[in-house]
Amino acid sequence: MAATVLTGTGSLSYTNSTGGNVRVIVMSCRTTGITSATGTVTCGTATYPVYPDTIWGKGVSNSTALTPVEYMVANGDVFKIESTPTGPTGQEVITNTTSSNLTGNWTVPANVTNVSVVCVGSGSYQGSGGALAWKATISVTPGQQIPYQVGRKTNDSGGTQLGGDTWFFSSATCYAPGGVDFQNGQGQVSLIGDGGGQAGHGAGGYLGKGGDTPSISGQGGTAGEGGGGGGAGFDSQYGSGWGGGVGLKGIGPSGAGGSNSGGGSVAGTHGQPGSGGSGVTYGGGGAAYGTGNQKQAGQGAIRIIWGDGRTYPGINTGDDESSTGDDTEIVSYNVVVIPEGN
Repeated sequence: MAATVLTGTGSLSYTNSTGGNVRVIVMSCRTTGITSATGTVTCGTATYPVYPDTIWGKGVSNSTALTPVEYMVANGDVFKIESTPTGPTGQEVITNTTSSNLTGNWTVPANVTNVSVVCVGSGSYQGSGGALAWKATISVTPGQQIPYQVGRKTNDSGGTQLGGDTWFFSSATCYAPGGVDFQNGQGQVSLIGDGGGQAGHGAGGYLGKGGDTPSISGQGGTAGEGGGGGGAGFDSQYGSGWGGGVGLKGIGPSGAGGSNSGGGSVAGTHGQPGSGGSGVTYGGGGAAYGTGNQKQAGQGAIRIIWGDGRTYPGINTGDDESSTGDDTEIVSYNVVVIPEGN
Protein backbone atom coordinates (compact mmCIF):
# COMPACT_ATOMS: atom_id res chain seq x y z
CA MET A 1 0.00 0.00 0.00
CA ALA A 2 1.40 3.37 -1.01
CA ALA A 3 2.22 6.16 1.39
CA THR A 4 -0.28 8.98 1.84
CA VAL A 5 0.59 12.66 2.18
CA LEU A 6 -1.76 14.82 4.27
CA THR A 7 -1.47 18.61 4.02
CA GLY A 8 -3.71 21.40 5.16
CA THR A 9 -4.50 24.02 7.80
CA GLY A 10 -6.33 23.77 11.09
CA SER A 11 -6.70 20.61 13.14
CA LEU A 12 -5.90 17.18 11.64
CA SER A 13 -7.61 13.88 12.51
CA TYR A 14 -6.49 10.62 10.84
CA THR A 15 -8.00 7.20 11.65
CA ASN A 16 -5.92 4.18 10.69
CA SER A 17 -8.19 1.77 8.81
CA THR A 18 -5.51 -0.06 6.81
CA GLY A 19 -5.78 -3.31 8.76
CA GLY A 20 -2.23 -2.98 10.09
CA ASN A 21 0.11 -0.54 11.74
CA VAL A 22 1.16 2.69 10.02
CA ARG A 23 3.95 5.13 10.64
CA VAL A 24 2.84 8.78 10.84
CA ILE A 25 5.71 11.21 10.20
CA VAL A 26 5.17 14.91 10.84
CA MET A 27 7.37 16.47 8.19
CA SER A 28 6.46 20.00 9.32
CA CYS A 29 3.84 21.78 11.39
CA ARG A 30 3.54 25.53 11.94
CA THR A 31 1.58 26.99 14.85
CA THR A 32 0.54 30.41 16.11
CA GLY A 33 -1.19 31.59 19.27
CA ILE A 34 -2.48 34.51 21.34
CA THR A 35 -1.66 32.99 24.74
CA SER A 36 0.73 30.38 26.15
CA ALA A 37 -2.00 27.71 26.09
CA THR A 38 -0.94 24.59 24.19
CA GLY A 39 -2.60 22.48 21.56
CA THR A 40 -2.24 18.71 21.51
CA VAL A 41 -0.97 15.75 19.50
CA THR A 42 -2.90 12.56 20.27
CA CYS A 43 -1.75 9.13 19.11
CA GLY A 44 -3.90 6.31 20.47
CA THR A 45 -3.83 6.79 24.26
CA ALA A 46 -0.80 9.09 24.33
CA THR A 47 -1.17 12.90 24.25
CA TYR A 48 1.62 15.46 23.83
CA PRO A 49 1.58 19.29 23.95
CA VAL A 50 1.94 21.53 20.91
CA TYR A 51 3.26 24.99 21.68
CA PRO A 52 2.22 28.24 19.96
CA ASP A 53 4.46 30.21 17.63
CA THR A 54 6.76 27.36 16.60
CA ILE A 55 7.69 25.36 13.49
CA TRP A 56 8.44 21.71 14.18
CA GLY A 57 8.76 18.39 12.35
CA LYS A 58 11.25 15.91 10.91
CA GLY A 59 14.60 17.57 10.29
CA VAL A 60 13.47 20.91 11.72
CA SER A 61 15.78 22.32 14.40
CA ASN A 62 13.84 23.87 17.28
CA SER A 63 14.94 24.62 20.83
CA THR A 64 11.43 24.13 22.21
CA ALA A 65 10.84 20.70 23.73
CA LEU A 66 8.13 19.53 21.35
CA THR A 67 6.53 16.17 20.79
CA PRO A 68 8.16 13.31 18.85
CA VAL A 69 7.71 13.75 15.10
CA GLU A 70 7.27 10.08 14.14
CA TYR A 71 4.53 7.83 15.54
CA MET A 72 3.39 4.22 15.20
CA VAL A 73 -0.39 4.11 14.89
CA ALA A 74 -2.19 0.78 15.34
CA ASN A 75 -5.15 -0.27 13.22
CA GLY A 76 -8.27 1.53 14.49
CA ASP A 77 -6.32 4.15 16.43
CA VAL A 78 -6.63 7.88 15.75
CA PHE A 79 -3.82 10.38 15.21
CA LYS A 80 -4.73 14.04 15.86
CA ILE A 81 -3.04 17.44 15.79
CA GLU A 82 -5.47 19.79 17.50
CA SER A 83 -5.74 23.50 18.13
CA THR A 84 -6.85 24.77 21.53
CA PRO A 85 -10.12 26.71 21.15
CA THR A 86 -10.52 30.23 22.46
CA GLY A 87 -12.55 30.66 25.64
CA PRO A 88 -15.54 33.01 26.08
CA THR A 89 -14.93 36.74 25.64
CA GLY A 90 -16.83 39.66 27.14
CA GLN A 91 -16.93 42.65 29.46
CA GLU A 92 -19.22 44.51 31.83
CA VAL A 93 -19.21 48.13 33.04
CA ILE A 94 -20.67 49.15 36.41
CA THR A 95 -21.18 52.89 37.06
CA ASN A 96 -22.88 54.96 39.74
CA THR A 97 -24.81 58.20 39.23
CA THR A 98 -26.36 58.26 42.71
CA SER A 99 -25.21 60.32 45.69
CA SER A 100 -24.40 57.19 47.73
CA ASN A 101 -21.73 54.54 47.23
CA LEU A 102 -23.13 51.68 45.18
CA THR A 103 -22.52 48.16 46.51
CA GLY A 104 -23.54 44.87 45.00
CA ASN A 105 -22.41 41.45 43.78
CA TRP A 106 -21.29 40.58 40.27
CA THR A 107 -22.06 37.07 38.99
CA VAL A 108 -19.24 35.35 37.09
CA PRO A 109 -20.51 34.14 33.67
CA ALA A 110 -20.48 30.48 32.65
CA ASN A 111 -17.11 29.03 31.58
CA VAL A 112 -15.17 32.06 32.86
CA THR A 113 -12.30 31.22 35.23
CA ASN A 114 -10.36 34.51 35.36
CA VAL A 115 -11.09 38.18 34.82
CA SER A 116 -9.15 41.44 34.56
CA VAL A 117 -10.56 44.63 36.07
CA VAL A 118 -10.08 48.41 36.29
CA CYS A 119 -11.52 50.55 39.10
CA VAL A 120 -11.86 54.35 39.09
CA GLY A 121 -12.81 56.33 42.19
CA SER A 122 -15.32 59.16 41.78
CA GLY A 123 -14.06 62.75 41.73
CA SER A 124 -14.53 65.29 44.51
CA TYR A 125 -16.89 68.23 44.06
CA GLN A 126 -14.56 71.26 44.03
CA GLY A 127 -11.65 68.89 44.71
CA SER A 128 -9.34 66.32 43.21
CA GLY A 129 -10.13 63.51 40.83
CA GLY A 130 -10.40 59.84 41.69
CA ALA A 131 -7.52 57.39 41.47
CA LEU A 132 -7.38 54.48 39.02
CA ALA A 133 -6.31 50.93 39.90
CA TRP A 134 -6.20 47.81 37.75
CA LYS A 135 -5.72 44.12 38.44
CA ALA A 136 -4.35 42.02 35.59
CA THR A 137 -5.79 38.64 36.59
CA ILE A 138 -8.24 37.52 39.26
CA SER A 139 -9.10 33.81 39.47
CA VAL A 140 -12.86 33.22 39.65
CA THR A 141 -15.39 30.39 39.49
CA PRO A 142 -18.41 30.37 37.16
CA GLY A 143 -21.48 31.47 39.09
CA GLN A 144 -19.41 33.03 41.88
CA GLN A 145 -20.84 36.18 43.50
CA ILE A 146 -18.11 38.83 43.71
CA PRO A 147 -18.72 41.92 45.87
CA TYR A 148 -17.92 45.42 44.62
CA GLN A 149 -18.35 49.09 45.41
CA VAL A 150 -18.51 52.07 43.04
CA GLY A 151 -17.95 55.53 44.54
CA ARG A 152 -20.83 58.00 44.73
CA LYS A 153 -21.42 60.87 42.31
CA THR A 154 -20.87 64.22 44.02
CA ASN A 155 -23.11 67.21 43.27
CA ASP A 156 -23.59 70.89 43.98
CA SER A 157 -25.81 70.53 47.08
CA GLY A 158 -23.35 72.70 49.03
CA GLY A 159 -19.86 72.51 50.44
CA THR A 160 -16.90 70.44 49.36
CA GLN A 161 -17.87 66.80 48.95
CA LEU A 162 -15.36 64.01 48.84
CA GLY A 163 -15.42 61.42 46.10
CA GLY A 164 -16.29 57.81 46.79
CA ASP A 165 -13.94 54.83 46.82
CA THR A 166 -14.28 52.09 44.19
CA TRP A 167 -13.19 48.47 44.68
CA PHE A 168 -13.73 45.00 43.23
CA PHE A 169 -13.59 41.63 45.01
CA SER A 170 -12.30 43.34 48.15
CA SER A 171 -10.62 46.58 49.12
CA ALA A 172 -7.39 44.56 49.38
CA THR A 173 -7.61 43.26 45.77
CA CYS A 174 -8.35 46.22 43.47
CA TYR A 175 -9.04 49.55 45.19
CA ALA A 176 -9.18 53.10 43.78
CA PRO A 177 -9.80 55.87 46.36
CA GLY A 178 -12.13 58.74 45.51
CA GLY A 179 -11.27 62.43 45.21
CA VAL A 180 -10.12 64.47 48.20
CA ASP A 181 -10.43 68.09 49.31
CA PHE A 182 -7.13 69.43 48.02
CA GLN A 183 -8.13 72.97 48.99
CA ASN A 184 -7.83 71.96 52.65
CA GLY A 185 -4.71 69.86 52.25
CA GLN A 186 -6.30 66.44 52.62
CA GLY A 187 -3.81 63.72 51.71
CA GLN A 188 -4.22 61.03 49.08
CA VAL A 189 -5.04 57.45 50.06
CA SER A 190 -2.96 54.75 48.34
CA LEU A 191 -4.50 52.67 45.57
CA ILE A 192 -4.28 48.86 45.61
CA GLY A 193 -3.80 46.61 42.59
CA ASP A 194 -1.18 45.57 40.07
CA GLY A 195 -0.87 49.14 38.81
CA GLY A 196 -2.64 52.43 38.24
CA GLY A 197 -2.22 56.06 39.18
CA GLN A 198 -3.07 58.55 41.89
CA ALA A 199 -5.30 61.45 40.97
CA GLY A 200 -4.35 65.09 40.72
CA HIS A 201 -7.13 67.38 39.63
CA GLY A 202 -7.43 65.00 36.69
CA ALA A 203 -8.29 61.33 37.18
CA GLY A 204 -5.43 58.92 37.75
CA GLY A 205 -3.92 57.09 34.79
CA TYR A 206 -3.03 53.48 34.10
CA LEU A 207 0.69 54.10 34.58
CA GLY A 208 0.88 57.54 36.18
CA LYS A 209 -0.94 60.29 38.03
CA GLY A 210 -3.58 62.76 36.91
CA GLY A 211 -2.58 66.32 36.00
CA ASP A 212 -2.62 69.15 38.55
CA THR A 213 -4.33 72.52 38.67
CA PRO A 214 -1.93 75.30 39.73
CA SER A 215 -2.38 77.29 42.94
CA ILE A 216 -1.14 80.46 41.21
CA SER A 217 -3.67 82.50 39.26
CA GLY A 218 -3.37 82.74 35.50
CA GLN A 219 -1.53 79.46 34.94
CA GLY A 220 -2.53 76.40 32.93
CA GLY A 221 -2.94 72.90 34.31
CA THR A 222 -0.41 70.13 33.83
CA ALA A 223 -0.95 67.10 31.60
CA GLY A 224 -1.84 63.72 32.99
CA GLU A 225 0.73 60.93 33.08
CA GLY A 226 0.41 57.33 31.93
CA GLY A 227 -3.03 57.88 30.39
CA GLY A 228 -4.39 60.09 33.19
CA GLY A 229 -6.66 63.13 32.84
CA GLY A 230 -5.23 66.63 32.62
CA GLY A 231 -5.53 69.33 35.26
CA ALA A 232 -7.47 72.55 34.61
CA GLY A 233 -6.22 76.11 34.29
CA PHE A 234 -6.91 78.47 37.22
CA ASP A 235 -7.90 82.08 37.84
CA SER A 236 -8.14 83.34 41.44
CA GLN A 237 -11.29 85.38 40.74
CA TYR A 238 -13.12 83.19 38.25
CA GLY A 239 -11.93 79.73 39.32
CA SER A 240 -10.92 76.71 37.29
CA GLY A 241 -12.47 74.22 34.94
CA TRP A 242 -12.87 70.59 35.87
CA GLY A 243 -10.13 67.96 35.76
CA GLY A 244 -10.16 65.54 32.87
CA GLY A 245 -11.60 62.07 33.32
CA VAL A 246 -10.19 58.72 32.18
CA GLY A 247 -11.50 55.93 29.95
CA LEU A 248 -12.06 52.30 30.94
CA LYS A 249 -10.80 50.47 27.83
CA GLY A 250 -7.13 50.39 28.73
CA ILE A 251 -4.22 52.78 28.55
CA GLY A 252 -4.32 55.50 25.91
CA PRO A 253 -2.91 59.01 25.42
CA SER A 254 -2.73 61.25 28.49
CA GLY A 255 -5.02 64.26 28.76
CA ALA A 256 -3.60 67.74 28.18
CA GLY A 257 -3.82 70.42 30.86
CA GLY A 258 -6.34 73.23 30.52
CA SER A 259 -5.20 76.74 29.61
CA ASN A 260 -5.11 79.75 31.94
CA SER A 261 -7.91 82.30 32.04
CA GLY A 262 -6.50 84.35 29.20
CA GLY A 263 -6.36 87.68 30.98
CA GLY A 264 -8.37 87.23 34.17
CA SER A 265 -11.83 87.63 32.62
CA VAL A 266 -12.91 83.97 32.60
CA ALA A 267 -12.16 80.79 34.49
CA GLY A 268 -9.38 78.48 33.44
CA THR A 269 -10.41 75.86 30.89
CA HIS A 270 -11.09 72.23 31.64
CA GLY A 271 -8.40 69.58 31.73
CA GLN A 272 -8.65 67.09 28.87
CA PRO A 273 -9.59 63.45 29.49
CA GLY A 274 -7.03 60.67 29.17
CA SER A 275 -7.18 57.15 27.72
CA GLY A 276 -10.36 57.75 25.75
CA GLY A 277 -12.40 59.29 28.55
CA SER A 278 -15.04 61.95 27.91
CA GLY A 279 -15.04 65.31 29.65
CA VAL A 280 -14.96 64.74 33.39
CA THR A 281 -15.92 61.05 33.00
CA TYR A 282 -14.63 58.94 34.62
CA GLY A 283 -13.13 60.21 37.87
CA GLY A 284 -12.25 63.82 37.02
CA GLY A 285 -12.16 66.40 39.79
CA GLY A 286 -14.82 69.11 40.07
CA ALA A 287 -14.22 72.71 39.02
CA ALA A 288 -12.74 74.71 41.86
CA TYR A 289 -13.97 77.94 43.44
CA GLY A 290 -15.16 80.80 41.33
CA THR A 291 -18.30 82.04 39.65
CA GLY A 292 -20.24 80.38 36.88
CA ASN A 293 -18.23 77.18 36.81
CA GLN A 294 -19.54 73.68 36.26
CA LYS A 295 -18.44 72.12 39.50
CA GLN A 296 -19.52 68.58 38.70
CA ALA A 297 -17.02 65.80 39.21
CA GLY A 298 -16.63 62.53 37.34
CA GLN A 299 -18.46 59.43 38.47
CA GLY A 300 -16.70 56.26 39.57
CA ALA A 301 -16.74 53.04 37.57
CA ILE A 302 -15.64 49.42 37.28
CA ARG A 303 -14.99 47.57 34.05
CA ILE A 304 -14.50 43.81 34.05
CA ILE A 305 -13.14 41.96 31.02
CA TRP A 306 -12.60 38.27 30.33
CA GLY A 307 -11.28 36.15 27.48
CA ASP A 308 -8.01 34.53 26.42
CA GLY A 309 -5.23 37.05 25.91
CA ARG A 310 -7.17 40.00 27.41
CA THR A 311 -5.68 41.86 30.35
CA TYR A 312 -5.25 45.34 31.75
CA PRO A 313 -3.58 47.73 31.35
CA GLY A 314 -3.66 47.37 27.56
CA ILE A 315 -3.73 43.90 25.99
CA ASN A 316 -6.92 43.34 23.95
CA THR A 317 -8.91 45.58 26.32
CA GLY A 318 -11.36 46.95 23.74
CA ASP A 319 -15.00 45.85 23.47
CA ASP A 320 -15.01 42.05 23.06
CA GLU A 321 -11.56 42.37 21.58
CA SER A 322 -9.64 39.13 21.14
CA SER A 323 -7.78 37.29 18.46
CA THR A 324 -10.30 35.08 16.72
CA GLY A 325 -9.66 31.38 16.28
CA ASP A 326 -7.59 29.40 18.74
CA ASP A 327 -5.12 29.95 21.54
CA THR A 328 -2.82 27.58 19.66
CA GLU A 329 -3.80 27.41 16.01
CA ILE A 330 -2.40 24.98 13.47
CA VAL A 331 -1.42 27.24 10.58
CA SER A 332 -0.20 24.42 8.32
CA TYR A 333 0.84 20.76 8.44
CA ASN A 334 2.58 18.26 6.16
CA VAL A 335 2.18 14.67 7.35
CA VAL A 336 3.21 11.40 5.65
CA VAL A 337 1.38 8.15 6.49
CA ILE A 338 3.38 4.98 5.64
CA PRO A 339 1.81 1.51 6.07
CA GLU A 340 4.00 -0.98 7.98
CA GLY A 341 6.25 -3.00 5.70
CA ASN A 342 6.67 -0.26 3.14
